[in-house]
Amino acid sequence: MARPSLQDQRRTEILDCCEKIVLEEGLAAANITRLGRELGIDRTTIHHHVGSLSDIHAALIQRIVDSFRNEAGVEDDSPPDIDRYIDTLFRANFAVRHLDQVMDEFEAKAYQQSAIREHVNRFYEMLEGASVDYVVAALPDLPRPVARQLGQTLYALLEGAYLLQNWGRPKSRMNTARDAARLLVKATCEAHGG
Repeated sequence: MARPSLQDQRRTEILDCCEKIVLEEGLAAANITRLGRELGIDRTTIHHHVGSLSDIHAALIQRIVDSFRNEAGVEDDSPPDIDRYIDTLFRANFAVRHLDQVMDEFEAKAYQQSAIREHVNRFYEMLEGASVDYVVAALPDLPRPVARQLGQTLYALLEGAYLLQNWGRPKSRMNTARDAARLLVKATCEAHGG
């Protein structure tokens, strides 16, 4: 197995440092100057390995999306299985808590900064896209537009249930959402011969 390149290693160090600062002090504290000071490197090195602050934000967002895709099984080599996917998405401990906290920081700043808002919008587009892609692959007999709509709906259901859970609603809400997702898939497949 090949060792990671110095470029990849340095990029990971920069993103890890940024994530740590965001978690401890908020997104505004995680600027290029602060990253350089924490890592003992200059701005040019940061720009060389990751890019601008906006590029760093995009990379952190991508890290969260990749975690979602990995956790949801979107990236694994097994054949797509809609029941397994639903069970995974709607389990009470699905999320990675510290990444959720990073995302919360982005969402809070999105109200104030249009560049951050664009990153947050891209985040949700990528997550919804992962859901759509999985549903399309898992249910190939459904007409593609119907499968896409089902993937979007499952993702919206997940976001709603997850938001309620994070705000202290009973874990049974996630079970209810999972059951609703199964019913939705069943009804869609029956209606469209999938």
